[in-house]
Amino acid sequence: MRSFNPEYNGRKLFSFDNVRRLSFAKGSTEVIWSIDPLDEKNEFLYSDLFERQIAYKKEVIQLVNPATTFKGKILVAEIDSVICDGASEDESDGLIDYNDCPPVDTWFYLSRNNTGRILYAWIPDQFVKLVNDAIEVNMLSIIIWLEDFIAANRHL
Repeated sequence: MRSFNPEYNGRKLFSFDNVRRLSFAKGSTEVIWSIDPLDEKNEFLYSDLFERQIAYKKEVIQLVNPATTFKGKILVAEIDSVICDGASEDESDGLIDYNDCPPVDTWFYLSRNNTGRILYAWIPDQFVKLVNDAIEVNMLSIIIWLEDFIAANRHL
C-alpha cells in the first residue's frame, strides 16, 4: 500500500524490513522512515508529504466511472500525539507504521485541532481488520475510525 515513496535528500523516504519486535508478537513488516517525522526539526514533513502525494495522485489517477463503488472506512490519526511502541505496527503487519501513521497512499485530508494535526485516510475493506487490530492495541487511542472519532468529539 505504500506505492508513493518520494525521495528526500537523495534517499527514499520509506524502506521496509521484516521484524519481530516483541517476543509475543507475530512477525510483521516494519516501515522505516529515512527522516523522523516526529523530530521537531522535521515538523514540515507530514504537510509536505501530504501535498506531494495529493499532487502525485492527480497526475496518475485516471477518471473513474462514477458508477464504480469502492468499499472501505475512513481512519483518523492524530499524528502529533503518538507513542512509538510499535504495537500498532506489529498488530497491523506494518500497515500502520511505528509512528501510528497509515500508509501515505491512503491520505486524503489533513487538518488541525487543539491537540495537533489530524490525518484522514481511506482504508479499503480488505485492510479494515488489520487496522482494527492496530486500534485495539493503541494505548493512546489516536488512531480511530471516523464514526468513533465523531462520537467521541460531539461535546466539543
